[in-house]
Amino acid sequence: MEQFNSIKDLQNYLSGKPENTPETAYEVKLDVPDIAGIDIMLCIAKKYVSLDFSCLTEIPQDAFAKIPYLTGVTLPDSVTSIGVGAFEGCTSLASVTIPNSVTSIVMGAFSGCTSLTSIGSYFFSGCTSLASITIPNSVTSIGNSAFYRCYGLTSVTIPASVTSIGESAFRSCDSLRSVTFEGTITAENFAADSYQYATFPGDLRTKYLIGGIGTYIVTGQIISSQWTPQWTKQ
Repeated sequence: MEQFNSIKDLQNYLSGKPENTPETAYEVKLDVPDIAGIDIMLCIAKKYVSLDFSCLTEIPQDAFAKIPYLTGVTLPDSVTSIGVGAFEGCTSLASVTIPNSVTSIVMGAFSGCTSLTSIGSYFFSGCTSLASITIPNSVTSIGNSAFYRCYGLTSVTIPASVTSIGESAFRSCDSLRSVTFEGTITAENFAADSYQYATFPGDLRTKYLIGGIGTYIVTGQIISSQWTPQWTKQ
């Protein structure tokens, strides 16, 4: 993959290429001034591009919305927030790496990212201030420990497209109070609980496998050596 330190460097490179140059992949390091020109650059390039955000502290609202050629995003530890619709409609976006430094992912940040089919292992792990998330309906699997230690997470909606949830996916999400399942996940594809590796806090997995599709809320708790929420289907 060709790598460039700025959009300007990539534009200069492409300007010397004939129009019929075969499609290839490029990686560009983004700085703040680059964001304003990103859409124009990608439309001109008509190539598949991955971006390196190493100089940014936030991804603003609609910053990369509806850019069809964006295929991969790697956010560095400097980034702490992802704004409303930041990557909305990026239909080629298939790979996203989010660091533990991110504490806020606002509604619709990845809405319409139809190529994003998996929330990988430790994807949001340690995002302690993440309060709620609606998973895009293109996602089919949630990996091991994907939301592990998201202590601030209070609600989550799991779309019907999700057919598997990995071990410890929501382990230690101690503030979780509402989970909505919009589809069916079989017991075989819903990682089993154990003393050390519960998929969700409390007895949610058991209650879901009995009750099926719907919204489950915390209605009580047992105070002992370890806090254990009790779940009820609304």
